Amino acid sequence: HFYMGLTFPGGAGYIATGRGFAYRAVSFTHLFSLYGRSHLLPGAEIVALLFAFGLLLAAADYTINEYASLTWPMWLHAFSLLVAPFWFSPESFQWGKVSQDWAGWKAWLFAGEVAGAA
Repeated sequence: HFYMGLTFPGGAGYIATGRGFAYRAVSFTHLFSLYGRSHLLPGAEIVALLFAFGLLLAAADYTINEYASLTWPMWLHAFSLLVAPFWFSPESFQWGKVSQDWAGWKAWLFAGEVAGAA
């Protein structure tokens, strides 16, 4: 009964601490090192498999509507895996930050280590 009471809307409440809301922007290199194996690589694998599945269905004379109706949940899942690490990082979609993160990620990818990546 206690658990069910908390799952209904309004059952839980916010307790104010007076500390405010703090956040910080995280570099793409840091996000990739944290979420690469758990989110980004599986999301990319799902997208690649969906493209391969699309080629197989195209060879079997399926229409794009049939393909979309069969695979839309997997596209949604892949999209959520690929976007989630960035969605919860403040300021990650600002162009200046994107270009800075791109340069840092390329340096990390080809050099192996960059300060602040771990």
